[in-house]
Amino acid sequence: MEPSCILSNKSDAPVSETNASSTNHTKYKEIISTLPRIEDRWYQSQQIREYQGFRFSQIMLQGIMSAQEQFKAQPTDIFICSHPKSGTTWLKALSFAILTRKRFIYPSTNPLLSELPHDVVPFIETLSFTDITSRDPELPLLSTHMPYTSLPKSVVECTRAETFPLEEACQKFCEGLYHGGPYWDHVLGYWKASLQFPERMLFIKYEDLQNDTFSYVRRMAEFMGSLSPWKKKDKD
Repeated sequence: MEPSCILSNKSDAPVSETNASSTNHTKYKEIISTLPRIEDRWYQSQQIREYQGFRFSQIMLQGIMSAQEQFKAQPTDIFICSHPKSGTTWLKALSFAILTRKRFIYPSTNPLLSELPHDVVPFIETLSFTDITSRDPELPLLSTHMPYTSLPKSVVECTRAETFPLEEACQKFCEGLYHGGPYWDHVLGYWKASLQFPERMLFIKYEDLQNDTFSYVRRMAEFMGSLSPWKKKDKD
């Protein structure tokens, strides 16, 4: 899989953009008409043309040309690239489920129960051809049947955001070179204040809260002046 995204609805596009797209489609049709046509009984139901060393139907070619000219990949994009009829639907469903596992906590809300994998993970060839130009940043997942050599330039040249090796990231953390750092100075400030003003500051360590949750929740309730319900429950 390569780096992708999701785009909006044709009705949302300004009229000027729609007219421009119509002009582009006419241009693509004119270019396609000049491409070598593959004559074979196998392709009787479709008009197959050769383009950049591969064979495509005319409708697919319009989408490919549109994507090559207009599609702009983002660093966070994820693309599912596959040959037709090679398990694309299954791979789309798996990828969508993995990427949105935290977004759809309850299975009953998952779009895969009511929509096809091709609907939730659309082809960039289709998106470009239907003038869908806005994307959902929360779901950067797209797909394509285009050969690698025909991918839009923005997809091939797009790189992921810079990442740091774990060792380097750990060193930067220890040096306090991150948002909110240094960590120890931040913690010590509150710890010292809790010693100086215990009636106004309750200092809790994550490990203590995790290991003895009930006792620390009681301390929190007492500190916030909400211990009465707890005492009543203890008596019951």
